[in-house]
Formats: sequence, C-alpha cells, structure tokens
Amino acid sequence: MIILPMWLLSTIIWARSVVINYGTPKVPQIRLAMGAIALCFLLLTEVVSGMVLHNIGWTDLIWEKDTPPAKAAIVAVLFSLMPLLILNLEEKEVKEVYDLKT
Repeated sequence: MIILPMWLLSTIIWARSVVINYGTPKVPQIRLAMGAIALCFLLLTEVVSGMVLHNIGWTDLIWEKDTPPAKAAIVAVLFSLMPLLILNLEEKEVKEVYDLKT
C-alpha cells in the first residue's frame, strides 16, 4: 500500500520533467499519444520481467502481485494520462501568471 503513492509521486515528477526538458507541444492528442506509448513500454517491461526474468506464468503475473489488479489498473491509467494532466496544470499556471500581470 505504501508503494503506490510513492510510485504515483515519482510518475508526476518525471512526467513534469520530461514535458519541460523536451518541450512537448501543448496539444492534448500528442500528450495522450505520449502517455499511451509510455503505458505500452510499462506493460511490456512488466510482462518481460515477470515471464522471462522471474519465470512465472501469465496468470501468476496478474493475480499474484502485492497490489490487487484493480488498483494496478487504476494506477496504470493514471500513468498513461499523466502528460495530459500535466498539460492542464500548465494551463492553470499560465492563467495565474497572466492574471497577476494584469
């Protein structure tokens, strides 16, 4: 239970740093595509590490984890939506700065 909030916090920090350092366009479709690609890489890494490196089967990979599959699915969806959520945060920041200048 303690790992999920820490993982979510690290996801937020790294998503923000990637968006800032690489100058990702502020287009929601591009941000969703970024999140989808990142989710595919995450799931591929989980499957490869679980089935090949740890030599466990497909059902054990899904059901024998520390976190329930429903919580893992929710966190994975948040992981894929993180670039889009960062976009909404950026728009609010720009609006606040603009309101302060006027």
